[in-house]
Amino acid sequence: MSALTMPLADRWRFLSEATVAVVSAAHDGESVAVPIWIEVEGESVLMVTPRDSEKARVMLGAGRAWVTALTTDAPYRFVAGEGRVELDESVDLPALVRSMSHRSLGAERGAEFAEWWLTSDPSIVVLRVTPDRWRSMDETRG
Repeated sequence: MSALTMPLADRWRFLSEATVAVVSAAHDGESVAVPIWIEVEGESVLMVTPRDSEKARVMLGAGRAWVTALTTDAPYRFVAGEGRVELDESVDLPALVRSMSHRSLGAERGAEFAEWWLTSDPSIVVLRVTPDRWRSMDETRG
């Protein structure tokens, strides 16, 4: 392990603090690499998207995806985890949408956005990525 590589516990802490990550996957000649709100639950990363979106179709078709969170200012840090993608119907979707919206937009705007999204798009689903392969770097460790 490189001196700049984050230990596993630090990777999860870093992902838990992130509100947005880039998710990427490729399947059947299609690929996606797009930003998406995330929330960590245990050793998985949860995200919400319309069921018929390109990202859901490609990620579920591939069965695996990368989730990458990073800082944009020095000292640079990033965590990228690749793992199995699953549609997860056991998660409380309204609670997750409200939590993500609140973390990303603040209390008032988050509440408004969550209610708008939950009432205007009945196709939204939860995707769960459970990483089993990692890349990371933390320049503060060097």
